[in-house]
Amino acid sequence: MSSSRRIALNGSDRVPLPGARVIGPTDPHQLMQVSVILTHRQALANAKPSGKFMSHSELAAQCGANPRTWTR
Repeated sequence: MSSSRRIALNGSDRVPLPGARVIGPTDPHQLMQVSVILTHRQALANAKPSGKFMSHSELAAQCGANPRTWTR
């Protein structure tokens, strides 16, 4: 990935562990797998379709990730 496409995430900076040392550059073609686990604000209801639609922002506000459970 070119450095022009990188976006730093707030709170993602880390201090190296004591005794850590650079052993060389990383392979820019190596894939990395990351898991992100978020908790809901509230569970989705298993109701029958009512014909009412919810906007994306309404769904996010009611059932999106709970910001109180985010860690840095």
